[in-house]
Amino acid sequence: MKTDANVEIVRWQGNELTVRLPGEIDKKQMDFYIQHRRELYKRNMKENKRPFHYPLIELLLSDKYKKRTTGKNSQNTKLHGMIRIIANDTGNDFEMVKYVIKQKAMNELGYPAMRGDDGEPVWNALLNEPFPQSEADCTTVEESLLIEAAYLIAAENGIMLT
Repeated sequence: MKTDANVEIVRWQGNELTVRLPGEIDKKQMDFYIQHRRELYKRNMKENKRPFHYPLIELLLSDKYKKRTTGKNSQNTKLHGMIRIIANDTGNDFEMVKYVIKQKAMNELGYPAMRGDDGEPVWNALLNEPFPQSEADCTTVEESLLIEAAYLIAAENGIMLT
């Protein structure tokens, strides 16, 4: 059973992490979860599986970040408009220009590389470098790096972006 929740870290001592769930908790969902854990424990005991304890809970921690903006007057709209102008002025494909912008942002501005399930960068063997992260996974800061890279590429090619 998987669920997402915001937690507040109360204490980290030794190997023990104590967290608190701020705000309202869905009591019905919590009761369902506790019942689910009890049933797993009983099943383990019945099937004589050792150790006789509840299965481990996996807690994944990540920084909270603001997703890139989409829709009218958004970062996404601005970037795609810039890509379209560059593609039209250079005669290149939209997706190719987008990839070159991501490459430039990754190689020069600190834009992140795409990561696999193991956390390692996904490698582009053809170009002998990691693939840039998908734009769908961007934070507002990372999307700003792509916009900056688009301005740089446009300037290098004598293209006016308005």
